[in-house]
Amino acid sequence: MSKKKYVAIQQTNYEWNFLTDDDGIKTAGGTNCEVFVIGDRDTCFLNEDEYKSICNTIDELVGEFDDLTYLKDKGYSRADINAYSYYQSYKDIVDDLLSDERYRKYSPLLIKKLKAFAENYDYNSVEQVAEFLTITTGMEWKYKTYRGYCQGDYCELIYCADKQSKEYMDLIGNGAVGCVTEFCISENPIDIDGKDVDEIVEEAREDCCYGFYLTDDDVWNEKKCKAELAEFAECELDEIAVITIEDTSYQTIEVNTYKVAWSEVVNKMLISILLKGFLFAILIGILAVFVHFVYKFLNGFFPNIIRLILGYKPYERKRKI
Repeated sequence: MSKKKYVAIQQTNYEWNFLTDDDGIKTAGGTNCEVFVIGDRDTCFLNEDEYKSICNTIDELVGEFDDLTYLKDKGYSRADINAYSYYQSYKDIVDDLLSDERYRKYSPLLIKKLKAFAENYDYNSVEQVAEFLTITTGMEWKYKTYRGYCQGDYCELIYCADKQSKEYMDLIGNGAVGCVTEFCISENPIDIDGKDVDEIVEEAREDCCYGFYLTDDDVWNEKKCKAELAEFAECELDEIAVITIEDTSYQTIEVNTYKVAWSEVVNKMLISILLKGFLFAILIGILAVFVHFVYKFLNGFFPNIIRLILGYKPYERKRKI
């Protein structure tokens, strides 16, 4: 009986642009882009111009709030404030600097929150950019960090939680530091019975859709990986074969289902076990010979040394006649 299944094949790399090809998270979607991926204060992997514009707005607003608060706390009159400050009230600052459509309009509560924000603002904090956007847009923005496989693989991500899912954002954040895997999935089930992995891959690639992304953590979790790919393919778990790449060759990671090229895997395991057993036997033999010679040496050497110290003659073996 033939075994026809959808085939999901791991790709050797992925395109960051394809992963983020969604106007809803890019500046192309207008001023309301909802995701920023930041390498450091001066580098942004996604929506860099928009992010820098927001940071400049924050820096300017905090500076003006600090100046105005200082003048008011020192008891300056309205005339003096007019002379020393460009803005005469917090409302003037908000109306001017937060005129973009992304921000909420003036309200006493907004001023109160911005004053508290300005008092504790750290100019190097990406997390506080998310806090600022939460205050000024009326939507919840969240912050998260991601690390890759190398020391320099690091990014910070802020996103609008009211519009973007945590799962999708984890994919974006992990993708920025190289911890995402792309799969292609055959559009139609193919017969995999009696075929080796390379044959299946070659046939599946003739009729494959690309652009199915999973985080590396999900790929390493075999059951979750298969479940996610089955959902992409809109099929049952036993209707999909998952093929991953290890050491530049393909292998299957199916769980409790049909195994492709299983005999080849078993043969490799048996060869490995036999080789390790042979090397272990050689090591035991060498160790036994060494212990024997050490025993013979100590048995004949130490007793004679002790007798010499005590003034006796060493043992002499008598020859049998």
